[in-house]
Amino acid sequence: RDAKMAEKHAFAARFDRERGELRSQKARLREAEGAWTGAHRAARGPRVQVLQLDPFTIARPGAGAATLEVVVGDLTDQAVDVLVNATDEGMSGGGGVDGAVHRRAGPELAQACAAHGPLRYGRAAVTPGFGLAATHVAHVTTRPWRGGAEHELHLLRAAYDAAFSAARRHQARTVALPAIGTGAYGYPVDAAAHVAVTAALHALQSAFELARVRFVVGDAAMAAAYHQVLASYGAAVAA
Repeated sequence: RDAKMAEKHAFAARFDRERGELRSQKARLREAEGAWTGAHRAARGPRVQVLQLDPFTIARPGAGAATLEVVVGDLTDQAVDVLVNATDEGMSGGGGVDGAVHRRAGPELAQACAAHGPLRYGRAAVTPGFGLAATHVAHVTTRPWRGGAEHELHLLRAAYDAAFSAARRHQARTVALPAIGTGAYGYPVDAAAHVAVTAALHALQSAFELARVRFVVGDAAMAAAYHQVLASYGAAVAA
């Protein structure tokens, strides 16, 4: 009996220690993301100038054409049916995209997120947009980049698929998304852009009620990466 009790106490102590390390790691990620966002905003000036590149028209046999856009601008300005928010497992509204969305939406968003509980990879939690121009917000998350050995790109694709599935459930015609994972989470831009565009094309070609997908990114270099991926699809996408 004493041995069993000692084993249970050791397990509880190890669990508390690992949980503390996980919380500490999340706090460091939020701090790094906040610093990255602050520096990025300072470098680009007090207000983001919206840069609209040529949209891409998606051929959909048997259905009306759809549009895929890449915009350099502010995600929180987007007046769409569903805005996708890149968050953490706790939907905490820390830094980066998540912090900007929470600040613009107001305190009601944090209360709505708290009601959903922890967010798992490959799932989406949908809340109202509150103070945002968007009607709904689909919150998704992925694992921080660790070199690609821990199925990070697979989890990133799952996050995008969950966002588009949530949009379809809410009969969305327009969706706006950030470049998930490319901030403090450290995903390589080219690989992340390929995952994002592939998921968007699949959603547009399978959910005919969806008419417009808009990626809202931070700078022209990121937009160019998305356009390069789109151009690589050739006949499937007509500019």
